[in-house]
Amino acid sequence: MAIFDHQTDDAGDTPDNGPARVPYDRDSVAELRARVRELEARNDQLLLTLEKTHLGLWRWCPQTGEKWVSPAAFRMLGYSDSSEADLSDLKAYFVDEGEWRGYRHMVARCLRGEIDMGQHEHRLRHRDGQVLWTVERIAVLERGADGRATMVCGARADISDRLEEERTYRWLAMHDPLTSLPNRRAFQESLENQFGLGGQKDRTIGLVFVDLDHLKAINDADGHAVGDSALRTVARALEAACHPPMTAARIGGDEFAVLLPGVTADELDEFASDLASAANEVSVSVGGALFPRDAVDQPSLEKAADAALYRAKESGRGRAVTTIG
Repeated sequence: MAIFDHQTDDAGDTPDNGPARVPYDRDSVAELRARVRELEARNDQLLLTLEKTHLGLWRWCPQTGEKWVSPAAFRMLGYSDSSEADLSDLKAYFVDEGEWRGYRHMVARCLRGEIDMGQHEHRLRHRDGQVLWTVERIAVLERGADGRATMVCGARADISDRLEEERTYRWLAMHDPLTSLPNRRAFQESLENQFGLGGQKDRTIGLVFVDLDHLKAINDADGHAVGDSALRTVARALEAACHPPMTAARIGGDEFAVLLPGVTADELDEFASDLASAANEVSVSVGGALFPRDAVDQPSLEKAADAALYRAKESGRGRAVTTIG
């Protein structure tokens, strides 16, 4: 480094026309040079770590506007350095105006001294047009005598993959992976919500149970792949027959269910009958019941629909029953 490039004679004397130089110990200089190289190496390792962990750092002086942004922060948005993108104007990269206002509010609170640290999740636009979900944490490093921040630092991380995993887990928690229909848990929540509405005069709730006939025989004779295909056939038939606010679900191995809020008795009969013949590639048995005609509450409605399904099976399968009276 240039600071160490000055030369003296072995005795440490200086020319008569030059400023006096302080003698130095060569071993101390060598040690200092080694220390500088070590610090530079550590800095390189830190920057490399930030890139590999998708973590971008910045430091900002509000009074002067001076800002340092790490290379990883630029690369996170698809840029190589500040010559390609000016991250000091971060608003231009925000996808949502409301998220920008929320982020600015957090920063303003830190500057005013209301908080020393803050965190905010928001979407930023990548150079190639993709949208990244990021989380940014900021902290005040220094404050002036008036309590206002004089030095602020921040760390920004790309959490898009994490959020995608969370969405996948949430979906799997409420859906059947084979058919993509809602599962028993999701269906029970929908059914409970309907009975939890209350206060609606003449409100009706239809419930239909559907069983794929002879699933065990299909699996034994043709293999589980054929059985799975038959289950998906029933699922597609349910999806085609349902429209909002109806809800179809797979609630067991060969068991499906449909919730029909606000239907009449005739509509329930027609729906169940059409469903029994809709899955023409496979045989299904259908049983339905109507609240309050056949039940006084949720458990009794489920019991009535199950009884109707049992009667459809007892009658030869491949048919629909919507009354047990």
